[in-house]
Amino acid sequence: MEFKTIGTIGAGAPARAVAAHAARAGHPVLVSNSRGPSTLGDAVAAIGPGASATTFEEAVADLVLLTVPFGAVPAVGRRLGD
Repeated sequence: MEFKTIGTIGAGAPARAVAAHAARAGHPVLVSNSRGPSTLGDAVAAIGPGASATTFEEAVADLVLLTVPFGAVPAVGRRLGD
């Protein structure tokens, strides 16, 4: 089975929960937030092996989980572009 990479844009409780399940299933998980990878140490540790901190742009993967406040969605779209 090929393990697809999963990216999260947002690193709150919903993203951590889904990412932890994905990592336990063997999927590489790329975690990002608006403050940058250096602020994600606790989130990556909580998710476990297979998770790594990335930028927004690096988190664009085979599957992307967008877990930001609804009002932030347009800004994420502008930041990522097409």
